[in-house]
Amino acid sequence: MGQDGVSFLEDRMGDVLGDILNELEYVTRDRDTPYGVLRASHSRAEPFKFNYIEIGNEDWFSLTLSLLMGLSLYSGIKAVYPDLTLISTGFNENPVYNITLPPGSIILSVEGFNFYDNWQERTGNQNVSVFVGEYSIYQIDIPSGYVNYSRPPDIYIFYPTLVAAIAEGVYPLDAERNQKVAKMSANAPSFVSLNYKEWTPNLVTF
Repeated sequence: MGQDGVSFLEDRMGDVLGDILNELEYVTRDRDTPYGVLRASHSRAEPFKFNYIEIGNEDWFSLTLSLLMGLSLYSGIKAVYPDLTLISTGFNENPVYNITLPPGSIILSVEGFNFYDNWQERTGNQNVSVFVGEYSIYQIDIPSGYVNYSRPPDIYIFYPTLVAAIAEGVYPLDAERNQKVAKMSANAPSFVSLNYKEWTPNLVTF
């Protein structure tokens, strides 16, 4: 959603919310609900249990989607599932944004080793924490700091190196020092096939 800078129209967000609530009913509700019955017919009698839901993916590409999600999807999901923690993928990645995050949500972090230092105070999000959803080495350091996603062989890291491993070990230290802010983290991606590489380096190569 929003990858090309275009989002769902505001009057269509109700349709999106309806699909989300139907899916959540399928996953979480008992067999006294229509979608709970459907799940049971698919050989899963017991509901799944989880605490977190991510809304969207990389929505900073859109200039409007993050605001619509915050106002429409967040409120709609919370009204039915108040105990779920919602993860937003768009906050301050795009300078055009002007959105207030609801308390209790978690956002994916942007780049920066010191991103977490005093983050809640600096942004005014006292009750909002961060999920470091993807962190990984991609290329060697260059003076400009620019990340070149065309994978030029002179700077792109095709296979894990000792320096890359050390860097990926150092990066989470700032999250560890700011445990009130950074609640969860995940290295990504974890596995890569030698026959097909979408992103490297990875934790395990096979």
